[in-house]
Amino acid sequence: MRPDYLAGLDSKISAGLSGLDGVFRRARAQYVRSRQADDGGFCGRVGNSDIYYTDFALRALSAIEPDSDSLGRAARYLESLSGPPKNTVECFSRLNSARILRAAGFNVPDQGSGCRPEIDVHHAGTYDLFLAVLCYHMLGEPFPAVEEAVRRVRSCENPDGGFGQTPAGGCQTSATAAAVGLLSMMGELTTRDAGRIAGFLRTMQTAAGGFVAHDDISEPDLLSTFTALVTLSALDEMDEANLPAVGRFVRSMAAPDGGFHASRYDTETDVEYTYYGLGTIGLLNQFVMHVLDGAD
Repeated sequence: MRPDYLAGLDSKISAGLSGLDGVFRRARAQYVRSRQADDGGFCGRVGNSDIYYTDFALRALSAIEPDSDSLGRAARYLESLSGPPKNTVECFSRLNSARILRAAGFNVPDQGSGCRPEIDVHHAGTYDLFLAVLCYHMLGEPFPAVEEAVRRVRSCENPDGGFGQTPAGGCQTSATAAAVGLLSMMGELTTRDAGRIAGFLRTMQTAAGGFVAHDDISEPDLLSTFTALVTLSALDEMDEANLPAVGRFVRSMAAPDGGFHASRYDTETDVEYTYYGLGTIGLLNQFVMHVLDGAD
């Protein structure tokens, strides 16, 4: 299994953001820090600290302000969590938060066996399988059902090159990204796969520049755009996308408060979509420089 999926993605995004001017970086970092609660965790649009949003905030800060004091406060929040995770997503959020904080030099508690996802490989969707494999890797353990996971993901493959969340579902941009990530880590991604998947993703880009979640939706969103670029970058197929148009789209999602909107119709911002915005810019800036350099 490829050992560097998460670290490799972090490195690509950080490298792409490193050339942006200080005004841009400070505005986005200030926005993320503004979402930190007194207990050190980060919140979403409403409510209290949540490990899901804390994970996204840490991903963003580690890319644009890796020496932020907010990381130390977040480490204390992680230490305060008790009880086992409720699901695979929470397992991943805890483990990834710990991984980021350790990389920044903080001692955080071992999340232990409680973060080992219990997943029905034969019925799980591609997204849950992908997260489960990443969790086992962060725990330093082999995934116990590699062949079954690959078969399950392949069963969600569609003739047009995309993947669905389940065999009965239509093709989805994010599910395709999850499938590609898992198959790549397992060493099961072929050259033929790469061409077909890139062709599918090309059809998901709209005239507005962003990518749609699936072909029944006409409005692009930032999550789908980010996951499409993650996938095309991993496949070395970035030239399949109209990158300047993606740049215009992500710029239109940037809000005056420093955060990012999910789509044209989204009236609020949050740390999750701010990470997607930053991630999209970071990946783009390795090919189309200065997407948002100097933007307010």
